[in-house]
Amino acid sequence: MKRTSRTPLFTPQAAQRLLRSVLATLASPKTAAAYRTAILDWLEWYESSSPSLTKFSVGAWRDTLVQRGLAPSSVNQRLSAVRLFFWHAGERGLLPKSEVADLTAVRNVKRSARPPSPGLTADQAGRLLRVPDPHTILGKRDRALLALMVGCGLARQEVVHLEMRNLRRREKRWVLLDLGGHGPSRRIVPLPFWVKRLLDRWLAAAGIAQGLLFRPLRKNGTVVPEEKALSNDSVYSLVKRAGAAIGKPKLTPNDLRWTCAYLCKQAGGELEQIQLLLGHASVQTTARYLRTKQDVGRAVNDRIKIGVKPGPDSCS
Repeated sequence: MKRTSRTPLFTPQAAQRLLRSVLATLASPKTAAAYRTAILDWLEWYESSSPSLTKFSVGAWRDTLVQRGLAPSSVNQRLSAVRLFFWHAGERGLLPKSEVADLTAVRNVKRSARPPSPGLTADQAGRLLRVPDPHTILGKRDRALLALMVGCGLARQEVVHLEMRNLRRREKRWVLLDLGGHGPSRRIVPLPFWVKRLLDRWLAAAGIAQGLLFRPLRKNGTVVPEEKALSNDSVYSLVKRAGAAIGKPKLTPNDLRWTCAYLCKQAGGELEQIQLLLGHASVQTTARYLRTKQDVGRAVNDRIKIGVKPGPDSCS
C-alpha cells in the first residue's frame, strides 16, 4: 500500500517499541540521546512532508538537515540512527527486507575540507609558554604540559597518561618511549632540551619519581596521590586560558599539535619524520594534516646533482 502523508508510517505504539529496541543496542547514553532525537525528527518530518516512503524521501530529509546548517558529521549520525531504525523495522516484519535495503542505501554527506587550523607562530608559542607563573608549582606544571604539546606534538589524552616509565634515554638524548599512534607500532618521541628542562622543573617541585607525570593539585598546592590522573578537561581549560591570554581565545589542544607539526616543517623537517613524531598511520595523513602542496617552482628533485659528461651530438 502506498503511504501518503495522511497514512502513518507506524502506529504510535509500534514506533515507540522500535525506538526502544534501537536505543537498547547503544552502550553510550550520549549516543542514545542523539539517536532518539534523530529518529523522532525523521518521524515528524515524514508524517508532515513526505508523500511516500522511498529512498528519495530519506534523501530529501537528509537535504533538509543540511539546509538547517547541521555539520556533515551531525547529518551522517542522524542517517545512521534512521538506518538502524529501518533495520529493526525489517527484523520485526514491519517493513519488507527489500525496502529496508533500499532505504538504508542513502549516502552520507561528504565532509568538506577542514579550514586551516588556527595554530601559532613560533613567537606566539613562546608567549603562550610564558603565560603560567614559573614561580608557583601550578605554573611549573602548566608550563611543562604546554611544552609537551607544542614541542612534541602530544595530544591531550597522551599527556595526561604519561608515566615515568615512558621517560628514557636513547641515543644520548631523552625521549618518551612506547607512545601510541594510529599506526601499527608504538612510537618514540624525542624531547627537545627546552622541553625536558621545563619538565624537570615540574617533577622536582612536585617530588614525582614514579607513576604518572602529571597529577591534579590540591588547593594548598600539594600533589594528589599518583593514582589520580589529570583530566582531559583540565588540559583543555588550561589551553583555553593560556590562549585567551595571548589573544587566541579559540585555541584548542589540537591546535598546539598542529603548531608543532607546522613549526617542524618550517624548520626544514622531513615529512616522514613529522609523521613518525605525530604517530600518523601514513605520510599521506601528515601531508593532508599540514595541507602540503607540491612546490613546482622549487622542485625537490632539482636538488639532485649528478655529474653526466655530455656525449656526442647524434643530431644532424
